[in-house]
Amino acid sequence: MSIHSKGYGKADVQQPITPQTQFPIASLSKSFTAIAALQLVEAGKINLDVLDVSVKQYLPDFTLADTQTADQITNHCEV
Repeated sequence: MSIHSKGYGKADVQQPITPQTQFPIASLSKSFTAIAALQLVEAGKINLDVLDVSVKQYLPDFTLADTQTADQITNHCEV
């Protein structure tokens, strides 16, 4: 099985889009991240106390534009 991937357009005025181009998805991802993390907690796959670590501990090859921990992301509106 082969996978074909190609980028179309430009990320900005001079940067063409490639299959490796990363796009910021802003705050939309925060709710999905929180739900996924809490589902893993409910399933007993991770401990709630370990959410204050980098995602790279679990996915070493994962690349990030932002290095915030899960706790920082999900609690950014804390009063």
